[in-house]
Amino acid sequence: LLTAGTPALSQSNQAQLQVEAEDALVGGEPARTAALAQQMLATNTDSFTALLLLALAQSDLGDQQQAAATAADAYRAAPTEEARLQAARLVASIRFGSAQYARSEFWLRRAANHTQTDQESQDVVREYIRAARANPLSLEFSASVAPSDNINDGSNDGILRFEGIDLDFVLPEDQRALSGIEFSGSARLNYRLTRNPNQTTTLNGYVSGRTYALSSSAKDLLASSPNATVRSVKGSDFATVVAEIGITHRRPQLVSFGPTAFTVTFGTYWQGGDRLVDYQDIVLEQTIPLSSNAAFSFRGSIRDQQALEPSVVDSVIYDAVGAYSFGLPNNDRLQLSLAWRQNDASLESTYTEYRTGVRYTFAKSVWTTRWSTSLDLEYRDYDEFATTLDGRQDRVIRVGADAVFEGITYFGFSPTMSFDASRRVSNAEEITSSAAQVQIGVESSF
Repeated sequence: LLTAGTPALSQSNQAQLQVEAEDALVGGEPARTAALAQQMLATNTDSFTALLLLALAQSDLGDQQQAAATAADAYRAAPTEEARLQAARLVASIRFGSAQYARSEFWLRRAANHTQTDQESQDVVREYIRAARANPLSLEFSASVAPSDNINDGSNDGILRFEGIDLDFVLPEDQRALSGIEFSGSARLNYRLTRNPNQTTTLNGYVSGRTYALSSSAKDLLASSPNATVRSVKGSDFATVVAEIGITHRRPQLVSFGPTAFTVTFGTYWQGGDRLVDYQDIVLEQTIPLSSNAAFSFRGSIRDQQALEPSVVDSVIYDAVGAYSFGLPNNDRLQLSLAWRQNDASLESTYTEYRTGVRYTFAKSVWTTRWSTSLDLEYRDYDEFATTLDGRQDRVIRVGADAVFEGITYFGFSPTMSFDASRRVSNAEEITSSAAQVQIGVESSF
């Protein structure tokens, strides 16, 4: 009889202790709540309710570090998805109150794994945005894998022709289109130095890299070369790395049009393990809101690029880009853009480029997948080129489609897939090329 009655007595005591602890917490007696929660834990060390009450009491008593640790224990002891969501949001709230914004963001991403309704998801996103805005440090990471039929932007037919000379020359195998898989990743760091109602100044850091694995057909093509150097070419020989550091100054109302941003960046570029250039960018960005649903943006930049290898030349690049974005009656968005570039370099490297593009983003998901499409046209003109008599003219068309699989989320990230195809036609026939790739990656849903 005693053995049968003990669990019931224990459960009764636990229930009574819980009621007293909750009443004490509501009544402004966190020390009593903590003591009662400890009594509950003496009987059941994995009691989610006791751990949650203890964490709330410790927070009210000002011991935020211990409160966060206890709430994390409650998360691990939580018996249901609803309980895990509650505990994770509590940890995030405590970390936010302690100005530990990065930890708060981490726990909100963890909380996103346990939302079961749209309202819960919206609440977590709202709290995440609040923490991200308060955090002076923001980090962005990306990673992708992309099979491609032309990883090196090589020539389609592999033939070099000099205009006016009835001779054809075969390009080296490493200058022809090589298929393979691209592996890429990037990291961006922004640290807010100062902020007030009139301005925000941030320190920026960025690094990205990509490398390649050659397909068996590309390896066979390189192996057939009579040139021993070409035969030894590997996918990593086309690898690139970009590293930048800079500072951005933003003003919400420098002019009456809208927000303005100035950026100065210092960067460097490696290819195939060799550091090829250093550069400095000066960028001006202006956004002009036209209505609640439409805006015009302008971006102008100057890049001064210094060559570090004899195979590369110094250059100064001027860019101007204008874009008009607006919403449609069905809530889809359309963006139209025009761009101009002037590259001043050596005689055969100087060119003028014009681009226009259209991007369409669908508001409604299709099968829990968010879609967007794009089309870009480009014209590039060189006054002089080695293999032609009247310069070089390139025409390029690019099409793309992007999908974000919002129905699949983990830690606030969803898988993505992009398809891109391009075709370049040039009067310098060795430049004519085409490429297509499918890219698989991840994207934050916050």
